Amino acid sequence: MAILTANGVAVAEGTLNVPRTGRPAALLSLATALPPAEVGGAVTLRFETGQEFAMTCTRTGPEKGGQQVRVVGGRGKLETVLGPRFYQGIPAQLAILDILNEAGETPGAVDAPELFTAYVRQAKPAWVELHRALDLLPGRVWRVRPDGAVFVGRETDATHPETPEVWEAGFGLGRYILPLSPALRVGERLRARYLGQVRDLGRLERVIHRIGPRSQTEVLCV
Repeated sequence: MAILTANGVAVAEGTLNVPRTGRPAALLSLATALPPAEVGGAVTLRFETGQEFAMTCTRTGPEKGGQQVRVVGGRGKLETVLGPRFYQGIPAQLAILDILNEAGETPGAVDAPELFTAYVRQAKPAWVELHRALDLLPGRVWRVRPDGAVFVGRETDATHPETPEVWEAGFGLGRYILPLSPALRVGERLRARYLGQVRDLGRLERVIHRIGPRSQTEVLCV
């Protein structure tokens, strides 16, 4: 069985980049010449261990007898330029839900009950407006979850339940190489084993899964 598939098609090589703020993105090389979806179509990435990511195809083309595919998390609508809008005296979450719904993304949990006394939405891409709105809400983050829905809220203090082995460590940079670990979730705290000791590496800021001859996961922690 393939380590990673895209709509059931085996991935020969590829990188899946999952940030704590923003959306996952992947560049994949497939052994088959048939793309898993047309541009704009839904693509489910599935690891052999069961973890899935709901993505959208944004580019596909032939590569060395196979196919190269670029996919992004969610419905691929965060570049949609929204019309300007003025809000006064409403909960911030309503303005955020408008951004997501008008762009065509799927809202998940949105925790932002504070009032926007006056907020002017500009004619900018949806992802830019999400950043602008959250600049007014300290302690909140947004990201596209593996199920494709957009989360907006505070991080918890959850710690990843497993303690993977560290293959390579860069403690000064907070950068670590682990065996392929698809179950890791950005926003969690990570404890891992290094040279026989369990260490607290910090909060997962970015998780990068690399599929290839030596599949592995790179993490950035803060």
